[in-house]
Amino acid sequence: MGKPISECIQQLSGKDVDAVVKIAFKRRKYKGKQKKDEMLVRLVAIYNDEDEKHHIYITNIQKDVLNAKDIAKLYGARWDIELLFKELKSRYALDVLETKNVQIIEAFIWTSMLTLIVAEEFIIWSKTQQLILKKWLDIRSRVGVKYSHRRQQIC
Repeated sequence: MGKPISECIQQLSGKDVDAVVKIAFKRRKYKGKQKKDEMLVRLVAIYNDEDEKHHIYITNIQKDVLNAKDIAKLYGARWDIELLFKELKSRYALDVLETKNVQIIEAFIWTSMLTLIVAEEFIIWSKTQQLILKKWLDIRSRVGVKYSHRRQQIC
């Protein structure tokens, strides 16, 4: 009671924790006044053998909905999504779209994600696969030159 969470968790030496705790916090200022408040939340601390430390999650998801391990998996997936959107914003400027049209925004997000997936897969390819693709593109470009020349004659 009254101890910092980190101090309590260190005493557990590698055990997982799933408890309801009361946290105290300050609300944001409203009309020049700031109130202190408390709330009950679920604290989940899962020990990670690789890092040799606990990963701590505070949530309002009840125990009967998700167990402690599933909370960790859920927040891990959420972190992956955050990293994905950070990369999409930095590479494709998703944070500066000048439209409010939901369909256009959604299409741009999907297009950006697919482009990123293809780019990542291309990087992973072996040298042999890259050489095969390069030869195929060379052949295609030579054929394309012939067709584009014919297309100009027809037009």
